[in-house]
Formats: sequence, structure tokens, C-alpha cells
Amino acid sequence: MKGKVYALDCFRRQLKIVEARSRREGLTNIETILSDNKTGLPDECIDIVWMCDVFHEVKQRRAVLEELHRVLRRQGVLAIYDGMRDKVLGYTTGLFSLIGNDGKLLRFAKIS
Repeated sequence: MKGKVYALDCFRRQLKIVEARSRREGLTNIETILSDNKTGLPDECIDIVWMCDVFHEVKQRRAVLEELHRVLRRQGVLAIYDGMRDKVLGYTTGLFSLIGNDGKLLRFAKIS
């Protein structure tokens, strides 16, 4: 399997679940990151960021989006699935432009 998957969460117990499931499935390309906003990853190293039903839980929304902007490649895509559609749009201003909207799923391109 090619590529790498980073699973970031601010709760160690959630990451332990990811690690256990990955081992059980024989997946060796998944790395967990314990953090509430900083990834520790190099600039522009990620192709796709997928946030599923988590944005409403994030306390430092703008800081998280700024970090995602930093690590996302120029042609990368940020996909956010969350019921807070209007708030998501407000927080992405100046960082990302909306390229797709399918109800609760919003897709963004990075603004350089």
C-alpha cells in the first residue's frame, strides 16, 4: 500500500483505538499524532485532509485551520463533514476557498 495516513486527535484513547484497528487490519502506513492543533509535520506534505464530524468539537478552530493550511500541498484538498457549515465557512476565510458543497460535506482548496 502506498501513501501515509496521519490520524490526529487530542485524546490518547481515540488514537489507541486507531492503532489497535490498524494493527488488526495489518495496516503499517498509519501514524497517530496526539495534539489539539499542531501536527509537527513539515510544510506542504499532505495531499488530503479529512475532518469528519469533528469541527464542532475543536476549541481552537482558526489555529487548527492555519496548521492545516501550512501542511496541505498547493493542490491539496481540505474536506470537512460537519453540521456547522456556516461556521466552517467563516473560519476558512483567507485560508481556503470553497470548491464543493454537498450538504454537510464541504471541500476546499488552499489559497496560496
